[in-house]
Amino acid sequence: GLQALYKYQQDSGGWGVWDTSSSTPYLTAYVLHTLNEAKKAGYTVDDNVMKRGREFLKNYIYNHPLAVSKPAINATFGLPYGVMDQKYEANVRAYALYVLAESGFGDIGLTNNLYDFREELNLFAKAQLVMTYHLLANGKYMMPVAAAKDVSGVMSPVLMKTPPKLFDLGTPVAPAAKD
Repeated sequence: GLQALYKYQQDSGGWGVWDTSSSTPYLTAYVLHTLNEAKKAGYTVDDNVMKRGREFLKNYIYNHPLAVSKPAINATFGLPYGVMDQKYEANVRAYALYVLAESGFGDIGLTNNLYDFREELNLFAKAQLVMTYHLLANGKYMMPVAAAKDVSGVMSPVLMKTPPKLFDLGTPVAPAAKD
């Protein structure tokens, strides 16, 4: 299993759909997430492979800023580059930043930059953004409650030592009555 993942890592440090495919940030984040989970489970994982994958993700993020004007045509699909491309890039970036933070190599500057594009994020990416802030703070919530609610409208991690309420819909739940 791990040897196959190592074999398909591209010269760029990332992974693509096939061994001859160009690397993509989503698949690279997915493989890094898998390798990190394997490492946490006690498997021996090649640190150089993970380092090259992390470098690919960071280079991709630095070289594909969200706030720049887009070319007229998307080279991949031959369609006008527009809103869907911006949303896709923001959502992939949320996952990539979460995976980097989970493996101990998060970046608060890049995470704060993504926060500026929170309106582009789907629910999963919003959750990943909140979890990334949590990881960057070493278990202390550094994202203000108001900002966390602003990110998703439903998630509200708190600044105290209590665990995050990822799906807090604002309805308090009373403890069950004791007989």
